[in-house]
Amino acid sequence: MDTATYRQERNRLTASIKKTVKPFLWKSGFRTRDAKGQGNGNLFIWVPKNKADKPTGQQFSLRQGFVCVAFEGFTSEGVITDGFAGGLSTLNYECMPIEDLFRLHAWVVRKFVKPITLVPIRR
Repeated sequence: MDTATYRQERNRLTASIKKTVKPFLWKSGFRTRDAKGQGNGNLFIWVPKNKADKPTGQQFSLRQGFVCVAFEGFTSEGVITDGFAGGLSTLNYECMPIEDLFRLHAWVVRKFVKPITLVPIRR
């Protein structure tokens, strides 16, 4: 695989993950920061919630992951790897190897994309 094909595949996987997860993101209490430490706005995330509408802290494992072995949810720019004491640790999609993106894409499709049920046509 040459560099251009590799980059196109990474961009395709990243765009597909973002597009699939985007409708499920909700505004969290976390704030984003830029390089200067200034607040940019609200961070949108997805984590599983319980019946009381509270985040569960459930951790998912990515089988045979290289960098991203386990994650707790998604942000608009990457995966949540840990949350503790009011903070949130994330891993951007750009920091993941393409093998992890393939596995993460498969997980996202299994979790968020509903299968289409075909109904037979009566004639």
